[in-house]
Amino acid sequence: MSEDLLLTELCMICRAKPYKYCCPRCSSRTCSLPCQKRHKQWASCSGLRDPAAYIKRSDLATPKGIDHDYNYLTSIERQLDTAERDCESRGILLFDNNRNGAGKKRHQSAKGEVVLESAIKQRRVVVDKAPKGLSRQKQNATRWDKKYVITTVLSG
Repeated sequence: MSEDLLLTELCMICRAKPYKYCCPRCSSRTCSLPCQKRHKQWASCSGLRDPAAYIKRSDLATPKGIDHDYNYLTSIERQLDTAERDCESRGILLFDNNRNGAGKKRHQSAKGEVVLESAIKQRRVVVDKAPKGLSRQKQNATRWDKKYVITTVLSG
């Protein structure tokens, strides 16, 4: 069977069978998973499509081009969600910069923090706080004691 096929129709690795698969990264044509793995090893190819690779204008408006864009945008959204969950698990406060409330805090402050913040605001005191999750913020023991704001000043 392989005698009837052109060289361009054969697997680029084993040259024994017709190709079935095309590498999304470099368009290398292979016939099986072992050949695909060998290709990745020999060519040091990741096998992942390069989202910044040039695409002709005529290919952009095709279903394939739209799928590429959609998948790329979906992967970015997935990475942002993962990063947000990672920040939340570390206790880092995130800010939401969307149209509804630019610079609004995404998460509500703890009950004690709300009382402290309102007491500070009433006294017209400007306080610069370290972002949550940083060691300086964890060392901060500032609290509200019914009548006074008790602060901790960190040097260095």
